[in-house]
Amino acid sequence: MSFYTPWVARSLPIIPAAMSRRLVLSCLLVVCAGFATFALVHMFPPAPYGLADDWRVFYAAAQVTARGGNLYSPATMHVAEQMAQHYSAVQPSLDDFADLPIVGLFLRAFGGLPYWWSYAVFTALGLLVAAASLRLWISELGWPRSGLWVLGALCSWPLLVGVLSGQFDLLLLGATIGALVLMRRDRPWLAGLCMAAVLLKPHILWPLPILLGGAWINDARRVQRFVLSAGGVLAAGMAAGVVWVAHAD
Repeated sequence: MSFYTPWVARSLPIIPAAMSRRLVLSCLLVVCAGFATFALVHMFPPAPYGLADDWRVFYAAAQVTARGGNLYSPATMHVAEQMAQHYSAVQPSLDDFADLPIVGLFLRAFGGLPYWWSYAVFTALGLLVAAASLRLWISELGWPRSGLWVLGALCSWPLLVGVLSGQFDLLLLGATIGALVLMRRDRPWLAGLCMAAVLLKPHILWPLPILLGGAWINDARRVQRFVLSAGGVLAAGMAAGVVWVAHAD
């Protein structure tokens, strides 16, 4: 075996490092695109609890919010959901609104559009935010090219799950990356404002303010600014939701 190994090694072509990186990136992109194509093909035509299944609940919440109704009334929400996109059966565990009231106020901006148009606009907004933040992060790390990496990330299965269901994943990703970039640039006030995303999914992002604040643990002034900014935006969001619920039917 030792006799053949040097010959085999000498016979193999030497691949430049840049070319090998491009090869790996191209392979990853092809795999991601393949999974994305497979997922999209099986999402059409839309079926109950398939494409935009979570967005159906969010769109109904936007409609209920616009009418001043109660987001946490199953009867009210189920009627609004059936009007938005009729399903033959209702599953309360999936069709009840379980987010903070401020989310309903945020979604109200999409309630004036037809159902599928609202989903398309919301998805396009999320893709724009995620792509811009990913490009910014890659540039922050000093990588010379970011286009294919961004495209591969947006086609990856974890992000596609959120996109196809109509969840907030893209917006959460954008806010998280934005906070990290601002933290690296020593902007605690602005990094704290990005914590508004925690209001969308507090059960997922609740550790984020703690982790970011801990990055400045040796600098009391930066920690103070971050805490004041993040605490202010979170308190304002909670208060706005509470006030709205108090005045809802």
